Amino acid sequence: MSLTRDQVLDDKDTLKSEYRNIDSVVEDLRSGNAQPEDIADIIYMILSNKVSDQAQIVSFLTLLSSSGLDRKPEVVARCAQGMRRQASRVDQQSLFKIVESRRREGSYHGGFCDLVGTGGDGHSTYNVSTTASIIASSLLLVSKYGNRAASSNSGSADLLQAIKPQPPAINSVTAETLPRIYEKSTYAFLFAQAFYSGLRIVAPIRKRMGTKTIFNLLGPLTNPVHANIEARVVGVAETKLGSLFAEALKINGARKTLVVCGQEQLDEISCAGKTSCWRTIERSNPALDEPKSKEDTDLATKGENGQPRTLVDIEQFTIEPSDFGLQRHQLSEVSPGKNAEENAAILMRLLRNELPRDDPVLEFVLLNAAALFAISGICDGDSSDMGCGDSGKVILETGPGGLRWKEGVRRARWAVESGRALASLEAYITASRAMEENVCFPQLFHLYSTYYTPYASYIQPLRRVFLLTQSYFYYYAFPTLYPIYTLTSRLFAFALTEKQSLTSLALLAILLVVSLKVLDMVRRTIIYWISLAIRLLMYLSVAVLGMWVYQRGVDQSLEDLGWVVGLLAGLGEAGERVGHEKAAGRAREARKISKGSSSWKTREAGW
Repeated sequence: MSLTRDQVLDDKDTLKSEYRNIDSVVEDLRSGNAQPEDIADIIYMILSNKVSDQAQIVSFLTLLSSSGLDRKPEVVARCAQGMRRQASRVDQQSLFKIVESRRREGSYHGGFCDLVGTGGDGHSTYNVSTTASIIASSLLLVSKYGNRAASSNSGSADLLQAIKPQPPAINSVTAETLPRIYEKSTYAFLFAQAFYSGLRIVAPIRKRMGTKTIFNLLGPLTNPVHANIEARVVGVAETKLGSLFAEALKINGARKTLVVCGQEQLDEISCAGKTSCWRTIERSNPALDEPKSKEDTDLATKGENGQPRTLVDIEQFTIEPSDFGLQRHQLSEVSPGKNAEENAAILMRLLRNELPRDDPVLEFVLLNAAALFAISGICDGDSSDMGCGDSGKVILETGPGGLRWKEGVRRARWAVESGRALASLEAYITASRAMEENVCFPQLFHLYSTYYTPYASYIQPLRRVFLLTQSYFYYYAFPTLYPIYTLTSRLFAFALTEKQSLTSLALLAILLVVSLKVLDMVRRTIIYWISLAIRLLMYLSVAVLGMWVYQRGVDQSLEDLGWVVGLLAGLGEAGERVGHEKAAGRAREARKISKGSSSWKTREAGW
């Protein structure tokens, strides 16, 4: 099957100003008329906290599951897109510049890669995908998306936070800091809770329901940098989900994708037996006569007749450890860790090359890292120059699916034995901790990343309106102060970007001093304008008096002045006379009251 550009969904294309009511969509689910777009809108509304009634959410998720629509590729693809709309936005231009600076090799163009699984397979194996992604980051740009454990003993976030002596600061990797992380590291762990605030809303609902919902499927499809992912390996815990995920990824525009499911219903490439694979392959459109040039790497590129130059097909095949040149190992041999701390210790021993070359856990990890190397296209070159310890001899042998699995293993072993994988992890730890340790108040930064960052997209418009209003006020009311206001605003914005680092605190101190100066200038300005107004009033009075004297003459003006003085004096005398009359009236009233009161007489006698 083939994919055209018109079938590919774009997150920006589906942003709406109005959404259907959840009750009407629930009724459509009951009648069997629900559309994928409406279902995706409800998913977005739930995660955006726009549906307040939890009973409605439970009813919606239950009907979606019982109707079987949550197993339809179009519905899953649309819902993944709806969920990604709720994610914190990452600066696409910054990510593009990072990719452009990367070295190309084979058919790998330097883009971001991910290795993720649905989880829930019940095998509680070692954290293979997380470890494999770290190894892959020695040669690829990796955006590992993950969360805490839901059903296993150790999730990817749990594993990373258990690393000793210094774990990475996973909460400090946010939409704002991610580009800066990649300036210092080729690996980043994208913690789901740091990018999706809505997950906190659905978590208690899913726990109360106690059954699988569509949210169990959306995780691997909702990487916050999905649009920038060049290649990915996705593990599913059920064979029947393989084609579903491949189709959904294809609809969402993925081109280098390998969906895998071990024969034991394992969401990894199995080290114990065969693994079913679904691969999306980008091919030239046979309907076009003109050849595709090297520049035509975009799926949207079309030929002269308007048809897309490339189509995406799905190919299914089976692989096993022997295709990688490795031995089989029972799953019981690769489930040594009972918790995150033990698995973290194994991770560090593996990266320090302290495990035997045929260790079951090591070979299990090499299988999955090799798969990401192979699907990314970095193994397609005829030579390699990875660095110290690399012989440069590429294994050209291809296996099922036409991929160089053994070359992928060779590169993965080199990453471990050369220490490059360990260096990649250490660079990520340093970069992530730099985002947090450079702040003077880590607790405040944690609150910022936990509670402000997820809602930043809603707060920013209000902040812009406030700043715009403030800017207009200074511009029109105090034009002389406007340049100072602009300068202090920029300093303050830069200080917030640095998240209260020592540098930003110094800038804030400067900002405070400047602000005090500005306030003093405002005070002086107000006093100046008031005194100026008084002086102008005095000048105006003198001018009016001068015009009066000029018009009436000096003698007549003196006569008028005497009249005014007399009038004022008369008014004063009249007021005084009226006051005396009122006082005399009150005294008469007091005497009348005193004559009829014995107590008053007693008081007059001096008692």
